[in-house]
Amino acid sequence: MAYLSAGFAAGWLNGIEFETYAMAIGGEPSKGWAYPVTERQIDDLRMLSSEFGGWATWSTDGGRFVAMDEWRRLYEDRIHSSACCVGGWDAVGEVTDGG
Repeated sequence: MAYLSAGFAAGWLNGIEFETYAMAIGGEPSKGWAYPVTERQIDDLRMLSSEFGGWATWSTDGGRFVAMDEWRRLYEDRIHSSACCVGGWDAVGEVTDGG
């Protein structure tokens, strides 16, 4: 959350969880962001996702952490319903810790 707050002066940007996941599975950082996303930050996201086994998301009920199987379904639904993500991903990716 510190990365988001520092660069965007926002607690959560609409759809950012999908954009950051796309980066974590191999997409390029969004060029339209005011705050540059570093490889270190992307590596941190991969590590956290791997260690905790899921991804953070936001809904009308607020923020929540979802297990990776559920997250992949949410991500797949999102990418098939819009061009939400960096590079226009058309397949559900897998976050790896780089090892």
